[in-house]
Amino acid sequence: MSSFANAEIFAATTLLVVLGTSVLTSLAGLSLALGAFLAGLLIAETEFALQVESDIAPYKGLLLGLFFMSVGMEISAQLFLQKWKEVIAAIIVLIVGKVAVMAGAGPLFGVPRLAAIRSGLLLAPGGEFAFVAFGEAVQRGVLPAALTNQLYLVVALSMALTPYLAAFGAKMGATLERQDVKAMQPHEEETKELQDHVIIAGYGRAGQLIAQLLSENLIPYVALDVSNERAQDLPIYFGDAGSPAVLHKVAAERAACAVIALDSPGSNYRAVWAMTKHFPHVKVMSLINDFRRKHLAELQALTAISGTSLGLGFVREDQAEREKQDRMEKNKKKEEMKQKEKEKKKKEEEKEQAGDVVPVDWAAISS
Repeated sequence: MSSFANAEIFAATTLLVVLGTSVLTSLAGLSLALGAFLAGLLIAETEFALQVESDIAPYKGLLLGLFFMSVGMEISAQLFLQKWKEVIAAIIVLIVGKVAVMAGAGPLFGVPRLAAIRSGLLLAPGGEFAFVAFGEAVQRGVLPAALTNQLYLVVALSMALTPYLAAFGAKMGATLERQDVKAMQPHEEETKELQDHVIIAGYGRAGQLIAQLLSENLIPYVALDVSNERAQDLPIYFGDAGSPAVLHKVAAERAACAVIALDSPGSNYRAVWAMTKHFPHVKVMSLINDFRRKHLAELQALTAISGTSLGLGFVREDQAEREKQDRMEKNKKKEEMKQKEKEKKKKEEEKEQAGDVVPVDWAAISS
């Protein structure tokens, strides 16, 4: 197939494989649909899968629409009104049963319980192949037609619930993840490969800016924050930066430095104390937004006692105000320069237009 340069021959060969497999399954006593399904699985495992998918893309929507139209014709609204209790009960049993199976089997294969439940909600509705299987069962006399019609109704309505189940699973997962503090705490397995990284204590506005700069320069980092709204994604963990146990879990002993960017002076002091006492070889930099001489003196005394280095970053209000005024003056000068350029161009255009006008000799015309 790879040597076929003609798109029509490639498509024809694909159809030949599908139809040939369907005929073979029909001769073996199975359905044509099962043969087409097997052919699709075979082609999906080959190197031509992407090209075949691209070729059939224009027809995929049409064929799916035709398939579901034929399925919808099998559904009886009158039957639902007559046996709505049995149908709804069957839908509940189907969804709850699949979720229970996934919740029980997921942890056995290393999948977290919450992820297993969410997967169960996505897989809970019936599948399209159920219509093919039920149709074949009716033809073979395995299932009665009346029961098959009810099963069609159950599968179709459960499939209609798929987007709502997915949204419910996502909302439930987000809620439980915020409440599950243990899941957001750091684990040694996740940080065992960290080396020469930066620890950011506090993932507020300052912490986020520092993390962005580190990411842009491809410098590894981990962040700690006590807000479960912020500690949602790796490498941002829920934990107290003043706790030696938490710092050990983020591999503080192998860190290059630590940036303390917490909100209150007390929290900053605790974090600096924990780092200087238990990890004295790690450089510590503290960001002080509310600059206080007492707070600075406490941190300097602490680092002097422990013999470690402490970097302090702050911006005074008067300095910030001067920088703001400088920016405003620069912008004002730029606007004035632009305005002068516009006026100059306008005068040049007026001179050019005046030079193109030919003076009229009114005395010659009147004579």
